[in-house]
Amino acid sequence: MKWLCLFVAIISEVIGTSALKASQGFTRLIPSLLVIGGYSTAFYFLSLTLKAIPVGIAYAIWSGVGILLVSIAGFVLYRLARFSSNHRHQSYRDRRNRPLHVLQIGGALKCRFSFFSIRKNP
Repeated sequence: MKWLCLFVAIISEVIGTSALKASQGFTRLIPSLLVIGGYSTAFYFLSLTLKAIPVGIAYAIWSGVGILLVSIAGFVLYRLARFSSNHRHQSYRDRRNRPLHVLQIGGALKCRFSFFSIRKNP
């Protein structure tokens, strides 16, 4: 249940963050409601998660996976990263960030699986 709450928090945060650009400074109603609803849901479910998972682990997973998913959403929804068949025209910044995303995934997975090895002192 705790991991499901964390998953809902992450997805809600991604929805809220992805809608920020579409809200155009909160001048458009539907995207603005998605931002407010997404963040409200994200923080509610994150607070439920923190009852069972230490804050450092939960926040590391939440932020790492969230950054990765928001980057993907930015590319899919808004074409923020421009890819071309000619690698010389591909943004250097886009190529440089790929290894960082791999490290984020690895760090989130390490936090997720190291949680099981934490033992309480008797």
